[in-house]
Amino acid sequence: MNKGKYGYLHIYRRNKLISIIILGALIIAGVILSFVIYGTNKSIIIILPILTALPFSKQLVALILVRHFKALSSEEEAPLMQELEDAAGNLLFDISVSRYEGIRFFPVVLVKNGRIILYYNQSSGKRAGLTDLKAEMMSVLGNDKNPYIIIVTDNLTDFINKAKYIKDANEEYQVKDKRMMERILELGV
Repeated sequence: MNKGKYGYLHIYRRNKLISIIILGALIIAGVILSFVIYGTNKSIIIILPILTALPFSKQLVALILVRHFKALSSEEEAPLMQELEDAAGNLLFDISVSRYEGIRFFPVVLVKNGRIILYYNQSSGKRAGLTDLKAEMMSVLGNDKNPYIIIVTDNLTDFINKAKYIKDANEEYQVKDKRMMERILELGV
């Protein structure tokens, strides 16, 4: 499943968990095999668990980072897609924005006609006020050449209402919107 599609977070978590199980099994098997064959872990076989430990820990950290993210439920997604049927190509789901200070998670983002609407459901650890969050996102997504209007909402109904009133983009903004969507997808996990 591609990043930005509905259900991406669930698939991402599942894949990380599967890789953690497989890599953990390889580490355990390598250590046991070393003891069974040589009676010690001071053998060449121990290289397999040592080399596997780094990818294992990387996958574990990735899973820990996204553990508290809360994606849209199917009950929330259905009315959203029904109400914003014409803007479906401009919607991004399960978007995380990584910064030095941490990661912010947005269950749904709309990029359309020079505007970015972010739905923040207070699920990404440290709580932030909407004004502070808007300032953070302006510093991350802001661009002097092509300024986007950034709107942050913590209510899905408000998100839908604000998104319905954005007019269709002209050709110039359609290209800019696609580039901005790609940029947003690059910012997180």
